[in-house]
Amino acid sequence: MNTVNQFLQSLQLKILRSSKQYREQTPSLNICEAVRNAGSILCCLPENPAFGRFAQQMIEQLHRHHPAWRLTIVGQNDLLFTRLSNPQIEYIALDEKSINFYGRPQSVFVKQIKTRRYDMAIDLSIEYSFFNLILLWKSEALLRMGFFHPKREPFFTFLYRQHQETPPDQAYQGFFKQMESLG
Repeated sequence: MNTVNQFLQSLQLKILRSSKQYREQTPSLNICEAVRNAGSILCCLPENPAFGRFAQQMIEQLHRHHPAWRLTIVGQNDLLFTRLSNPQIEYIALDEKSINFYGRPQSVFVKQIKTRRYDMAIDLSIEYSFFNLILLWKSEALLRMGFFHPKREPFFTFLYRQHQETPPDQAYQGFFKQMESLG
């Protein structure tokens, strides 16, 4: 990514931090209760295709443990996941029209996400994803979860920390176990 895009993304994050939505965030949230009561979940797949298989396995585990959850899975490439045949799971495949020049979701796409109500939003990217951060924030879900990254910290409710050297399969398993312990 070039320096101009990095600067613009940094500026956009600062603008988000000054927004009314950021200032009026729910100051305290019982995460265990929020996970137990969740019904509609937004899952953003990783941008890096190398992690797609691990994210798919985690989604399958989540679906097995919480069959009543209505999942919406958003991915920049619908080849990253095998579609589970279940009416409780909706797939939204992204293309170049969904993402603007700066790596942000297009406003039409954001409106599509905002018209739905999500109890929980999960970013399945181990690596930082500006697109996923913006999408989870714009979803207005009270519970926003993902892997730890300093840029995610102000915007997420729960971040799973793993060691830098942790292989991806173990990182996803650890995140899944942590989620299960919450609810």
